[in-house]
Order: sequence, then structure tokens, then C-alpha cells
Amino acid sequence: MCDEAASKTPASSGPDDDVSLLRDCFVRSFGVSPEAIVRAPGRVNLIGEHIDYNGYSVLPIAIDQSIFVAVGRNPDDKIKIVNHDTKFEPFTCDIHELGNISSPPAWHDYVLCGLYGVQEHLQVPVSCGINLAVLGRVPKAAGLSSSSALVCSAALAAVAMFSNPKKDEVSSGKNKGNEDKSLKDVSSNRSDEPSLNGVSFKELARVCAVSEKYVGTQGGGMDQAASFLSKRGCAQHISFNPLRCEDVVLPPGASFVVANSMVAANKAATNDFNCRVMECKIACYILAAKNGLVWEKVANMADLQHQLGNKSFAHMISLVENNLHPQPYTLDEVAECLNISAEEVVAKILSENTKNLTSFCLQPRALHVFTEAKRVQDFKCICDLWRDGCADQTLGESCSCSPTVSKLVNMSSLLSPFIC
Repeated sequence: MCDEAASKTPASSGPDDDVSLLRDCFVRSFGVSPEAIVRAPGRVNLIGEHIDYNGYSVLPIAIDQSIFVAVGRNPDDKIKIVNHDTKFEPFTCDIHELGNISSPPAWHDYVLCGLYGVQEHLQVPVSCGINLAVLGRVPKAAGLSSSSALVCSAALAAVAMFSNPKKDEVSSGKNKGNEDKSLKDVSSNRSDEPSLNGVSFKELARVCAVSEKYVGTQGGGMDQAASFLSKRGCAQHISFNPLRCEDVVLPPGASFVVANSMVAANKAATNDFNCRVMECKIACYILAAKNGLVWEKVANMADLQHQLGNKSFAHMISLVENNLHPQPYTLDEVAECLNISAEEVVAKILSENTKNLTSFCLQPRALHVFTEAKRVQDFKCICDLWRDGCADQTLGESCSCSPTVSKLVNMSSLLSPFIC
């Protein structure tokens, strides 16, 4: 474990500085140099909140702040995890306990989650003891996807290490120079390297999205795709089923203010996020049932729209308003709408950590999904018009200035803020 003075994680001047800090932490903790250092960035979602798990596309951008993980083998058949910040306790377990994720999850469980996901879904075996040291630059519980970045960086570490030459080969002079190369090149937001050691970043994004369910998060895949597939200088239009990522060039003069409210939003501490996922799922099922579909065969809201004949968003919004009442639904009401028992709702639909729910906010959730999906579509259309030179207005002429953002910008001495 790093000593306290070394673990205060001073502000860095860039990724190279963070790599040096983390390498030193690893050496102090384990007495040897790491075999690889990887990183995965956090993200800001420009538009498309809470719709990825409903099957709709989103428009995030990756940020410079990243989670770094240093990794190397040990002969003890143990997984040993330390954090550069000593507020986070070190953790050790046997390699055969890799899938033993605690509930609620501790910080180290997100590391285990990434390792376990790679082992289970990519058949990359964690076949020996491993040491891992973590350095985080993504603010915790700030809406920037620090937990997903930690899972992604741990998955990258597993792929990087178990395809690298063994430590004794490096130290004996074989593959000379490979160690330094791995320390510099293994990064999840490289725009010129879509894979690592034969594993595509797209596949890693899919695996990490599935793997986060081990820590109880019922997400849709945006955070992982943004971390692995983003490119510097543009946003990403990320679509699902199958996973696709398209570069989106933002309009000239566009500025986005990312302000930390300092209010923690810890998804692991409450069931609020997963409750919303379940409410969207139930709303989808009831809409399907009321419109002549077999609700068990409808995957999500996007699939519902498709099965109804790709109706317009305006039609889907009208459908929600006509088929779902605005008041919360009781468990018995949900059961009656789906023609099953309340016990079956709990057993067949609700996730393990939401089985205690008895009230469900359905109409507002469904309305948000369809209106937000339409906004993403419109936003991308605007960006495409500017890219193709078809827009005849400047950003300032076509957008209104938010008083709240104006006040924030004036306080921070920025000029000409506009939001779409």
C-alpha cells in the first residue's frame, strides 16, 4: 500500500505525469515494476440521458480525466489491488474468488468486475496472481462515469497483461523494449488503434457493459462505448443492437460547460438508477400489451417502436399519453396490465436489487424516453447540417442563451455562451 504522503494524488500536468505517479505507487506497493499501465477516460453525455438502456442512440464525448491501472503478475495466486489514494482500502483475494462481488459493491469490486468480465465473456483466463494499482482522475459520483471507467481500465489491464510476454521473459532480455512500449501504448481512447492484442475495443465495450451487472448496475452501454470508442476532437453518436459509433463534428463556436455541482450521485449507494431502468422496462411491456404485441418478446422501447411499424416519435408520445396514466402504478396494477400475478412481476421482471419495489412511475419515464430520443436525433441533424455546410445561421443566431448558464459563464469569465 502506498504511504499517505505519496497517495494524496496531486494535480497532474498530464497523462505522462499520472503514469509516473502510478508506476512509483506500484513499485512501492509490490516491490517490482508493472508490466503494463492502461487508462480509460470518463465521459460527458451531451444529450441522450437514460435512453441507452432503452435501445436509443446517445451523443457523449470522452473527457481527459481518466482512470489509470498498473498491472503485473505475482507468484502467489492472489489478486492484490491498491489505490494511489489511501482513502480506498487495499484488497486481496485468491484468483478463484474473482467472481465474488460484494453487495453493495466496494471500490475494488469494480476492478474485479472488469477482470471477471474479460475472463467469462472473452475466455481470457486470469491464470495466475496479479497485482493492480489504481489512480483515478475522474471525480467520483459526479456523473462522469468514474465507475464504468474503472471497470473498463481493469478489463484493459487483463487483456494487456495476459497477452503480453511473461515477466521473466521481459527481465531476461527477450522482447527487449516491449515493457516500455506497453506502458505508453495501451490506452482505451486511442483513435488509431481499434483493438488491443487481438480484442477489438468495440467488443471490450460490449463485454464491460454486460459485466457491470455483476456490481448490480443495469445500464445500457453508453458509458463503456464512450470510454473505448471516442476520438479526440469530436463527439460520438453511439447506437446499439448492434453497437455502432459515428464521429459527430460539433458546430463551429459551440461551447459546452461542464460544471461540478459537488452533489454526489452514487449509483451503488441507492437503487434509484436501477429503479428507473425497471420502470422503463415495465412501461414498455404495458405499452406492448395494450397495443397487441406479445410483451415478453419486446426487448426495450426502441424495439417497441420498431415492432409497431417504426412509428414516429410524435406517435409514440401520443401512445404513452393515451395508454399510461400519470399517477404511479401499484404492483397489482402492473400485474393486471400484463395479465400475470404480482409474484410473477417480481420474479420475472424486477432485477435482484429492485424486488422490493411496490410503486412505479411509468408515464413520465416513457415520455422522457421518446422525447429525449427525438432530441438526440434533432441535435445530430443540426450537427450534420453544419458539417455539410447547409446551415445558414451562426450558432448564436439559432440558439437561445440560458440565463442560468449565462450567470455561470459570467462568474467564470467566459464569453458568448449558447446552448441548443
